[in-house]
Amino acid sequence: MAFRPVRGRLSLAGLTALVPATVMLAGIGVAGFGVAVPVAASDAAVRAVAPVPGSQLWDARYPATGSSASQATAVATSRDGSTVFVTGGAGVPNGQPDYATIAYDAHTGEQLWASRYDGPGHGFDNATAIALSPDGHSVFVTGESQGSGSRLDYATIAYNAATGAARWVRRYNGRAGMDDTAGAVTVSPGGSTVFVTGTSGGGVGTKADYATVAYNAANGMRLWVSRYNGRASNVDDAIAMAISPNGHLVYVTGRSMGRRSGGDFATVAYQAASGAQRWVSRYNGRANRLDAGQGIAVSPDSRTVYVTGTSKGRTSGNDFATAAYNASTGATRWVSRFNGHGEGTDDATGVAVNSVSGLVYVTGNSQGSTTGTDIATIAYRAKNGATAWVSRFDGAGREDFARSLAVSPDGAGVFIAGIATIKNSGDQFEPSFAVVGYNAATGARRWWTAIDANGFEQAMAVAVSPDSHSVYATGGNELAATRFVYDTLAIAN
Repeated sequence: MAFRPVRGRLSLAGLTALVPATVMLAGIGVAGFGVAVPVAASDAAVRAVAPVPGSQLWDARYPATGSSASQATAVATSRDGSTVFVTGGAGVPNGQPDYATIAYDAHTGEQLWASRYDGPGHGFDNATAIALSPDGHSVFVTGESQGSGSRLDYATIAYNAATGAARWVRRYNGRAGMDDTAGAVTVSPGGSTVFVTGTSGGGVGTKADYATVAYNAANGMRLWVSRYNGRASNVDDAIAMAISPNGHLVYVTGRSMGRRSGGDFATVAYQAASGAQRWVSRYNGRANRLDAGQGIAVSPDSRTVYVTGTSKGRTSGNDFATAAYNASTGATRWVSRFNGHGEGTDDATGVAVNSVSGLVYVTGNSQGSTTGTDIATIAYRAKNGATAWVSRFDGAGREDFARSLAVSPDGAGVFIAGIATIKNSGDQFEPSFAVVGYNAATGARRWWTAIDANGFEQAMAVAVSPDSHSVYATGGNELAATRFVYDTLAIAN
């Protein structure tokens, strides 16, 4: 099975659209251990002298040896700031990936452990999301895994955060025995429950549905399953999930076909304790065509839910569309749209809330007037959706893409991970793993950094240390024509 796009995000599959097929499919070898590459200075020197913001502290790769097709998709940091966890899909000799979850020392990049999961079908297994328990003792990953006679299933795994030992593995095969692909995982504030959502085959008459599953975090016992079949009983594709800080409600958003529209944002609220549906809110954009929710966040006071995504305009191409909902009722508080340059395409990919400044940040890809596709990041006033600032990033080439964003815990910085087309050492334009840091209050760009390996690189996810001093991004790196590896970068902030 070839790697393929999953729920609107560029994952392992996205590589096939951007690099020659021989790169992905030929010469897949044996996975090895990871390696940390010191950058610019020794760890002792880094600690003795405050590093320059944007400078690279370490660069860790997995696997270290052999040929493979590997792509990290998600990253998280421990609450004490000591460990960085990444997950994704790592190639194996038979050409199909396994889940591979890695723990690194946050200060040095040294690999602490690596755990792999090969599903019962011994086929395609790709982890797409990661979350940590509030007490820091467990790491939870989810994704899609080949079943034995059941096509793709959700597969959710709990690991011991200190050792990488699996505590439990649970699989979800939906109603029709069709493909079930999980794309998001979160943990209740109290740490008792793990929630997973994604897209699940619905069988005759319903095609695909949202399917959200709750598990006991300690033992993996399934607590409830809730499914959402939209108005048209057509394709309903869940993409993102968030839980309210008070732990009462779980929110899921994505794309749902309408009866007379090409697709709507569909945001569903569930009771966290029971899975009972609390409300559904749909957004059909101005053109009554394709609208797809891509990211979701909840305000610190649990009163407002923010959803962003892509929405076709009446006279423009795709626009960013961001909606704020009453978290208890689903009533719309405001909607803000962003059209970059006329009929160009603007696709929002993520949203985050700043608990300090009261701003809501959205990032995505925006067609420039003369610059090709840029990374566009917007700050909105949380109360009314008014635009506070807009910042655009244009690399040296014509194609730059945002994949993930994060806000620093101190509220001072906003960070975007993705792809920037830059000139490599051979004076050729190539897509590169890139991270951009902005001043959260003004949108002024503070720094940006990229990896140039004279191949194809992309950052897929970004996280910030609890003290806000370091930024961690993970993704993929083409080290040779048949070898892609996880690449995780630590950056001074």
